[in-house]
Amino acid sequence: MKQWLVIGLSLLIGSWPALPGRATTTADSDAATTSSVSSSTQLSTDSGAVSTSDATESSQTTKSDHTAESSTATTSAEETTSSSDQSSSASHDESSSSASSSSSQSESKVGQLKLTPTTTALTVTDGQSTELTGTVQVPKQSLNQKVVIHPTINGTTATTVTVTATTTKVPFTVTVPASSLQVGDNQVTLAATSEQVEAAPTTAVQINVMTVPDSGSISYTQSVGALAFGQVTLTGASQLIKRSGDWHLIVNDDRTTTTGWVLSAEATSLTTSDGQQLAGGLVYRQGGQETSLTNQVVEVAKSTATTYDVESHWTSDTGILLRLNAGARAGDYAGQLTWTLTSAPE
Repeated sequence: MKQWLVIGLSLLIGSWPALPGRATTTADSDAATTSSVSSSTQLSTDSGAVSTSDATESSQTTKSDHTAESSTATTSAEETTSSSDQSSSASHDESSSSASSSSSQSESKVGQLKLTPTTTALTVTDGQSTELTGTVQVPKQSLNQKVVIHPTINGTTATTVTVTATTTKVPFTVTVPASSLQVGDNQVTLAATSEQVEAAPTTAVQINVMTVPDSGSISYTQSVGALAFGQVTLTGASQLIKRSGDWHLIVNDDRTTTTGWVLSAEATSLTTSDGQQLAGGLVYRQGGQETSLTNQVVEVAKSTATTYDVESHWTSDTGILLRLNAGARAGDYAGQLTWTLTSAPE
């Protein structure tokens, strides 16, 4: 004889105690902030030269003597010329050496630049460009020379800034565009160079970018009453049970800027008042795929819409349903359903 059993699944499975008004979840636009609200018993939400001397003697000697003297005089003259040439060469070398030394000294750099930023840390709002200011100290000998500021933003070389040293402390301004910054910590390094002065050591400036607080909020309202599946007749086989009643769940997003939202759900096991656990549980069914909601978070809806009726996007055979296994036993079962609404891109 086939016995038909009736389950009072007005199920405390689906019984939600009435919640006062609407549950609101506010999500920050920068982080995926989640919030949930749970009902007490049912389904709910949560870088110098030598001179010649010896005059020739008067013509008193023979021709032979004269020849000898002439020879002597010639030799003397040649020696004198040679000595003079050597002296001249030495003088020329000394002059060249002196000129070379003078040229080397004129090409060497004098002193070193010193770059000092007005601040080494600041905070700006996301999407906002900012300016870094400061001074570069230069030696007096280098006045009216060009000084070049070399900025690097998060490791990327940025546009240089050139200033003229009209004073020993030259002011400068470097613009950091918003497009070069990221939310969170950023590092800008500054270096200064000049043709006649040694470069300044690199100086770092930290920039913290904060997100803009959103003026709106993201929330949902849910039905006041039970989320139910009604009474089920056990057949001894696995069954997929449809929702019963009004599963009213509306997501409202009135933020001034939004990248969308995601709604997730997680369920507890379903048990009777005396601890008997149901063979089965809540599932999410979509596109022919069925996923258990028991003790795991499952995405059940996402959109960029400002108002979204969740259940209206489900059919009677999709969305959150009840799966009863073949071994399910009769009884009144209840559990909790936690909704989590998160600000996130679609």
